[in-house]
Amino acid sequence: MAIDSKLSKNINFALVWICLPLVALVGVVVFFVYGGASWVGPFLPQTISCIVAAILAIGPLVACVVQTISRDRQADKLDNVISPAIKNTRYFLLAKANLDSIKPASVSDGDFRAPILLFATIISFCSLLSFMGLFWPGYLQRPSFILIGMYHASNIEDLEQYQAGTLIAASIAFIGAYLALFHRLLGQLNNNDIYPISFHYYSAWLLTAMIIAAIYRHIMTIFGLGPNVEAFVVLISFAIGGLPAPFFSALLHLAFNKLSITGDKDDPAQAALPTNLNLLMIDGLANEKIDRLGELGISDAQVLSCQNPFMLWARLPYDLSLIVDWIGQAQLYVCVREEGLRIARTLGIGDIQKFAAVLGDEKASSDLCDAMHFKPNFVAPLLASLADSPDYVCLKEVKAAMLTVLPPQSAAGAVAAP
Repeated sequence: MAIDSKLSKNINFALVWICLPLVALVGVVVFFVYGGASWVGPFLPQTISCIVAAILAIGPLVACVVQTISRDRQADKLDNVISPAIKNTRYFLLAKANLDSIKPASVSDGDFRAPILLFATIISFCSLLSFMGLFWPGYLQRPSFILIGMYHASNIEDLEQYQAGTLIAASIAFIGAYLALFHRLLGQLNNNDIYPISFHYYSAWLLTAMIIAAIYRHIMTIFGLGPNVEAFVVLISFAIGGLPAPFFSALLHLAFNKLSITGDKDDPAQAALPTNLNLLMIDGLANEKIDRLGELGISDAQVLSCQNPFMLWARLPYDLSLIVDWIGQAQLYVCVREEGLRIARTLGIGDIQKFAAVLGDEKASSDLCDAMHFKPNFVAPLLASLADSPDYVCLKEVKAAMLTVLPPQSAAGAVAAP
């Protein structure tokens, strides 16, 4: 497939951002080898820290190129569908419209340029602060309200050691936050769920994680911990970086409890909780396929039952008929739940289309109601609700269109052929 102009711009921007730190790295190596060892030696850690900061900053920029490539490949796969009947279904038209509306994240896009560059700048700043802050001990000998908090140091050495510990906690939080954000960024790019505001959210996540880690470092005594808690500080800081919101909430709850202020509601009773609609109930879905669906945000059968099969087929290596069958099973599962699905399978009913066909048959309906403990008065309203469900109607239309892919041939003609 030919690369369009927008994709070319994305690749060019990515190559520029990749080449700049690589050229700097090559220049440092050449200078070090050809007579610059006496100068580079004392500053080699700082030089490496700058290169690492540049690589961390361009990582999200390079990852954004993948979204454009993925969207073009999905559109190309849909364009190669040869059946006119399938192309006229509502699900197919929705899938094409959805792909056409996707606006990939790119530095060349004016809406994304400022948020992405701000995010990269904050990554560079936090990275340099984390990796190079300890190379200037003179800075740590001057008290900083963020690094020292309310701690009263008896001498310069004590002050420097305490502020270095706070800086280490914030640095560990930055590493945890960067790993979590990069994983989340890849997931959102994979699901076409990235917007300019997302990068501002990532920037706030990084800064918030480092500040919360520093605050937790100052209030360790509240949790009844002694002064020598280095290992715990590292562990809690990494966890704060990966997910700062729960720790911020825990900090607020701790403060509210100290002030005897409560406003939380009790959790619902276990008997009142709905079932989790596990995807393992769907025939043909093994753990590796469930993991692949999980990458697309499909966590249970309820979510799967509402999916557009063409959107899944464009992004998965599975056959279209198999994906349609999974969605039909999920719709039946959501309708009758675990016990009803087990009974339906014993009767040879594996998806929602078969279930509706048997339930709408005058002769078979009563037997199905007896087997599944339905009241006959529920049959007509249940069928009416299915007819009003967009997911059921659109999937039925797709299954009907799939039957026209092969030319019709009568059974008698097939037998009479030589």
